[in-house]
Amino acid sequence: MKPGSAGGVESGMEFAVYSEGEDLIDPDTGLSLGSEEKKIGKIKVVQDIGDGKACKAIVISGSGFETGNLVRVK
Repeated sequence: MKPGSAGGVESGMEFAVYSEGEDLIDPDTGLSLGSEEKKIGKIKVVQDIGDGKACKAIVISGSGFETGNLVRVK
């Protein structure tokens, strides 16, 4: 996961993981209002790697994680 400690992520931190769903489009303007998000699990940071540029995390719960999923501090 990016970033690592250089971006403020520390070992022991937990994150909720979300998959991005369909775009929500305003029917009047046709503009994107963002997208739906679905919580798919939780992860916990266990190790800083790459001189703080990334970190390693383990799955606490959930499945179906993919590159590009959104993570938010739990």
